[in-house]
Amino acid sequence: MLKTALTALLVLSTKNNAYASEDAEEARWLVQTATWGTLSWLESEVSSMVTSFGEHEGTMFIYIPYGDDFPASMTISEAQLNPLQFEGAKCGPNGDLDPEDPRCGKLTLSGVFEKVVDDETKKIGQDALFTSHPAMKDWPDDHGFTMLKLNLSDLWMIANFGGGGAILSEEYYAATPAHHPVVGFGNRKMTQNLVSRKLVRPNFKGSEDHARWLVSQSLWTTVSTDASDRLGNGLAWGNIRSVTDGECIFASSGLPVFYLPAPDPTTVDVVANSNIALSFTEAALHDLVGEDGKVCGGSDPEDPTCAKLSLHGTARKLEDNEMEYALKSFGTTHPRGSWLSSGGAHTGGNYYTIDVTDMEFFMNYGGMAEITVEDYINWKPEPSSEFDKCEPRPNSSQKAGYEHTHASGSTEHTEASGSTEHTETSGSGKQMHHGEGGMQSSNEGSTQSANSAASSNASNENVGTVKLSYGFLSGTVFGFMFWGPTIAYLIHTKLRGGQSYSSLNPPTTAAQVV
Repeated sequence: MLKTALTALLVLSTKNNAYASEDAEEARWLVQTATWGTLSWLESEVSSMVTSFGEHEGTMFIYIPYGDDFPASMTISEAQLNPLQFEGAKCGPNGDLDPEDPRCGKLTLSGVFEKVVDDETKKIGQDALFTSHPAMKDWPDDHGFTMLKLNLSDLWMIANFGGGGAILSEEYYAATPAHHPVVGFGNRKMTQNLVSRKLVRPNFKGSEDHARWLVSQSLWTTVSTDASDRLGNGLAWGNIRSVTDGECIFASSGLPVFYLPAPDPTTVDVVANSNIALSFTEAALHDLVGEDGKVCGGSDPEDPTCAKLSLHGTARKLEDNEMEYALKSFGTTHPRGSWLSSGGAHTGGNYYTIDVTDMEFFMNYGGMAEITVEDYINWKPEPSSEFDKCEPRPNSSQKAGYEHTHASGSTEHTEASGSTEHTETSGSGKQMHHGEGGMQSSNEGSTQSANSAASSNASNENVGTVKLSYGFLSGTVFGFMFWGPTIAYLIHTKLRGGQSYSSLNPPTTAAQVV
């Protein structure tokens, strides 16, 4: 009996070692296949924005108007890779997974983005960037675009049941990119989508309706948090979460809802510091996928005409009277994520929204859009509008009384340029200013190494990578326990020390843009 048990343990241990290599291959595949992600960094608050990137042999390069080193994280989702799956919140080889499903790969790479100074690396980075983003060749020289590469220190990925976990950087760079899709376990049930969404970009009258439409149509977001307690060195960290803002825009509030399982790293961060940012982009919307399959009508995801929005504020758990409609909304917008509409995962967790204190919205050239939190929250669609229709939200959770909070300045510019349940486990900030005086930065500390992160994670029973055949074994033994990115136009400091803009005058700093 003991010999049999030890043999089984040895086999399991050997398989886990092999699967770690598969995780590295999967991570390399995600970085190689994606062309953009959400960049998360710390200023006086958590900040985020969609950013295009290029990669060479696993090394990530970005091209932004900022020339100093800074700690940050880049978050990528498998759900962004196939535009044909954008409609209906689909992911996976058969399109039957929700973006939040653990089998829909999610990867966050953290470290320090460092200015590239040697000519050989510049050539490598330029080739990688311009191959994936040919429009970058025409970005204006006088905007100070600088190439930076990620000095990687921590990788976290979830691509299967059993929780997410760290990948050693050495293993990541040594791996050959390969996709290992998980098949064979369908959703327990699939909710019926009762609302038909019109997949047409409306003609907007202003920035408020454009921003609210973007949030309403988005089916997943990157939740960026302050991970200083967990990763150190003033690091912000991003994580993909499915999101809903009403069954349609007529039932929206502008305050999207998302679910965090109790063991999720984002939950750990939010408990320590509720400051968050939610990032949205038209590059993830089916509405703007062209007949050629290109996102944003062919615009680069980092181009300001590919609208992108970052909501800043604090995470707030939903009240009991908000839960009924939130579950109904998830049932409509996420038919492949049945746990989202039925109270959450077997691990336990909470539903959250964001109390917005500030926002940054790019929808065209010329700087950030003029928009206040008050106008954003209080906007209502006209009954005669061409937005998709549904029943209004009962007992709206929308908070009244938002005060004037944000009006951005702008710089003049013209340019021509081309379901199953879910288990995850889980700083003195970088100050950056982008305005009339140029970019300024200060940084303290160094980034935690992947080896240290991996060692720490290995001590946590909730952290680790469990692949399919291990799921079979654990299913047999434990009764199926596990089943059931414009930074190129922005890096801009809001010098308010974490205060809400509801008690401050609007900032006057203008963001330099392409």
